[in-house]
Parts: sequence; C-alpha cells; structure tokens
Amino acid sequence: SNTTLIPTEDEGETIRQYEWKLDSPNRQNLITNLKLHFKETYIQELRKRNPFCKGNDFHHHVNQMLNEDTDIHHLQMINQHIAKLSNKYHLTMLESIQFILDFVQEPNIRYSYDKDSTPYVEYVRYPDETLYDKTGDCDCKAMLAAALFHNAGLQVLYLTSDTHAAIAIKCNPAWFGNQKNPYIPKGLLLYKNKHYYFCETTGDHFRVGDINDDISKYSDIIEVSADS
Repeated sequence: SNTTLIPTEDEGETIRQYEWKLDSPNRQNLITNLKLHFKETYIQELRKRNPFCKGNDFHHHVNQMLNEDTDIHHLQMINQHIAKLSNKYHLTMLESIQFILDFVQEPNIRYSYDKDSTPYVEYVRYPDETLYDKTGDCDCKAMLAAALFHNAGLQVLYLTSDTHAAIAIKCNPAWFGNQKNPYIPKGLLLYKNKHYYFCETTGDHFRVGDINDDISKYSDIIEVSADS
C-alpha cells in the first residue's frame, strides 16, 4: 500500500528482460514481463565496491550491504509494476507478496554457484548486480528478495544456516485465509514477538511459508533496518 505508482525514470545502454508467473491457486495464468535498463559504468562501480572482492567476512559484509544506501530505482520499478497488476486484478495481500517472491525464483533469476558465475568462491551480489546478471546463488537471490520486500514496505529478515540463505517477511497470519498449505506452520518464525514467514528464493513453485527444512537451522538472523 505504500508503493507509489508514479513511473520511475530508467535509462542505460544495456537492457534486461524478465518474465515471471504468479504462483497462486486462484490465478493460473497471470504472467507478466518487464524491461529494465542498466548503465554499464554503474554496474562496474558496484562490482568494485562489493565488499566480497576483498575477502569473505560473510555476516559483516551481508549486514553492510543490506543496510547500505544504493540506487533503488530498479527495485521501485519492479514493485510499481507488481502494484499496478495487483490493483488491476484485485490481488490479495498474500498474492502481491507472492508475486514479488516469484520474481526472484527460477526461472526468472537463474540459480548458479558463485564459482561458476564469478571469479570468487563466495560472492554475494548487490541487488542490481543480480538483476543485471539474471543469475546468482541462494545468498544473492536472498539479498535481492530482501531489498525488494524492504522497498515494498515490509519488515524483512535475512536468514542463513550452515548451507543455505533465505529470507523471512513479517506477515499477518490472517492474510493466509483458507489457503491450504501444510508447510506454513513449519515456515513460521517468531522473532521479537512478531510473525515472520519463510521465503525460499531459489527454485520455482515455493510459496510464502513453504520450507523443506527445519527453520530452527537458520540461526544467523540479520534484520533489515526500517530506515535503510
């Protein structure tokens, strides 16, 4: 509800196109596409300033990147696009949130290991890097999802276990209504007396709350600050 519908200016010599589908039992054929422009010089600057170029201090670097002041106009454009569709098709709050999650999942943003798509063994991309590359591993995709949800006005947690990264977003349990999803109780995280629901950002067909692991394994939690 806090997302402005005023179009954001976009320019750049490199174009990336995205296509993704809303994964909702009530919306079988809602597919959309979006085009973003990127300035090569800005992407190069991002890569140079990325703290993972200087080594892997994972928690410190991720916390820095999550709360760093970077260009958010592409995040705004994605959320504005989804907000317009949400208004047009009268999507529920949960469906609108799912539409954002679907954007970062396969096949729109392809999964790849850092060692196969970067010169580094461990490299978490900034959101615009992932949007430009259209690929990333779990921690890159989680970074993009956290930025998108934060830009949309939701409270976000960045979660890591020994082997995986994901996010959780603060939801009102009433948003789930009568949706039949047996995994939702497993994907519920109580953090500072608030309900956060696990969001898997890698493979396709994961809905908000879906988890195929034990949520207690995600012991490293970074809270995205409300004023970042």
